[in-house]
Amino acid sequence: MKLTGRTKGLKISTALVLQHRMAGKWTNLNAATKAKKGSSYSLQAKLSKGTHVLRIAAVNGSGKVYSSTVTVKVS
Repeated sequence: MKLTGRTKGLKISTALVLQHRMAGKWTNLNAATKAKKGSSYSLQAKLSKGTHVLRIAAVNGSGKVYSSTVTVKVS
């Protein structure tokens, strides 16, 4: 699955990681990228069948930053 989006307020090259909520806890998935020129990002993720709650996380000089969550159903 390919995820794309835009960041706001992050510097170019800020590290971004895809997170998955499981049993009430957020865990990092093996899908990471960096913010690109124009504040965009794109990453690939392999998800198993089922419903997944995902978000993008970044760490910058001000601390941790999280996107809104998105629910994805894989069949």
